[in-house]
Amino acid sequence: MATPRSHLPWYACGVALILLVGVVIYLRSELPGKSATTENPPPTRKPPSSADTREPAPRRPPSPALQKLSSLPDPIVSPNPPGSTANQEWIENRIDELDDLAWFDDPESLGKILTELRNPLPEIRAAALGATRDFGSRDAIPYLEALSRDSTDQLEQKALQELIEHLKLPTLLEESGVDQTE
Repeated sequence: MATPRSHLPWYACGVALILLVGVVIYLRSELPGKSATTENPPPTRKPPSSADTREPAPRRPPSPALQKLSSLPDPIVSPNPPGSTANQEWIENRIDELDDLAWFDDPESLGKILTELRNPLPEIRAAALGATRDFGSRDAIPYLEALSRDSTDQLEQKALQELIEHLKLPTLLEESGVDQTE
């Protein structure tokens, strides 16, 4: 359907009118006192002052099972020859076990995960690193620091340091000041 030439000025006026109304609305919303942002400014979080009386929520004391990090057992080593399909299946099963251990909140599970950070297989070490992150316990920090100091692999040191920094971050409950005492 073609538009007759006689209607083009009317269309141009309509478009110009719509643009003019849009500009007027925009300018009116920017005037002081008329803006929604000045009527209800967004809440801002003030930085903590020295007079802030809130104390951080208490952390659980380090687990007695992890007091002696050197007493952790040796990592579990595959009974299968390297490169075999049985060995690959064992690695996949061990990775799944470590992932499952990450969801328990007990020192024994964390100890098993930390033990595997010394496993000779890089796949198992990587899975143990991820499981330690998922477990989220600051009890692991001294052990991770010791591993980082002893490691000769720069990539592994970097991954350990990143995990240490991640575990040192305050939790959401600590940030909000909620009491976590049980």
